[in-house]
Amino acid sequence: MKKVLQLSMIVGLLATLTGCGDKVSQQTTHKKEEKITQSSKMQSQIKSSMIDSQPQSSQTSQSSQTSQTSHHSDSYWTAQQQQQLVEYMTKWGEQQHTSFSQNPLESHQNVVRMNDLTITDHPKEDKEAKLSIDSQLVDVHVGGSNDKGYHIVSAFSGTSSDFSHLRYLFVLHDGKPEVLVSDISKSIGPANGEPAVNFVKTSDQHLQNAFANIIKHQPVDMPSESSQNVVNSIDEAKGIYKEIYGTEPSSEGKWFVRNGTYIYAWRDSNFGSERGATTIFPNGSVEHFTAGGGVFSGGKCTYEDVKNGTAKKKLNAMSNEALENAGIVDPFAQYNLSDQW
Repeated sequence: MKKVLQLSMIVGLLATLTGCGDKVSQQTTHKKEEKITQSSKMQSQIKSSMIDSQPQSSQTSQSSQTSQTSHHSDSYWTAQQQQQLVEYMTKWGEQQHTSFSQNPLESHQNVVRMNDLTITDHPKEDKEAKLSIDSQLVDVHVGGSNDKGYHIVSAFSGTSSDFSHLRYLFVLHDGKPEVLVSDISKSIGPANGEPAVNFVKTSDQHLQNAFANIIKHQPVDMPSESSQNVVNSIDEAKGIYKEIYGTEPSSEGKWFVRNGTYIYAWRDSNFGSERGATTIFPNGSVEHFTAGGGVFSGGKCTYEDVKNGTAKKKLNAMSNEALENAGIVDPFAQYNLSDQW
């Protein structure tokens, strides 16, 4: 009887211990499950936060990039505007009896490659020059901008014999459209002695207005056929001669007409080799040539130079080799004028 009682007590004690172990195990398992669940929820929240934030940041970045790209490519100078200018220069060139070619611009290096020279801030080779405007050196900026300074959006060179060195730059000067013209490269500044090509503002109001309208996306009036020639008669040629020299041509000379070009030539009978001629082209540009004692001198100018009073100086700025390089030849030989004396 005593043994049975002891056995019953042992069984009960074991049952009690087993029940406690089950509760502890259940509590431990439950706590682990809670931790796993909480961890999963935290990871899910983090992932959700990352998923929500990444597209927003990416979208903002893409929007900003799109805005910047649109601002850069559309605000100042577009391919359509360049095509408008090409069409205008083609038509205008026909009326000037010359053809103009557009010149490459390299914005990453701020370089303008004209037909006869390259404009750059760092000239290192022959036919490379700095940019000068109104005899003041300026930095080369390629590409449109409203910032201060001169920002070049397009460039053209004349390719005919009488416009062999004529160049045009189309710029935004402090944000405003401006057309600059140049004909002869020269050194600027006694300190650096580096070559520079000098430009001035064009006096051709039609060209200036056309460029301004293109910048403003407004219609451009093409040059009319009626204004094709500046010089259409000897009287008009004489008027240009007087405008240059301030006097009528001497009666000792003679006027000649060759294919719409007007030449005033003279010859000194006492010095048989001494001679000279002023050639006035239909577009109003002028060449001058004199010869005597084996020395040649002369020069060339545009119609713009005639109107702004700089023609006389330019028509006497060259000699010998410079005349040849500028394409100026002896009109007496070119037009067989010697036979007329």
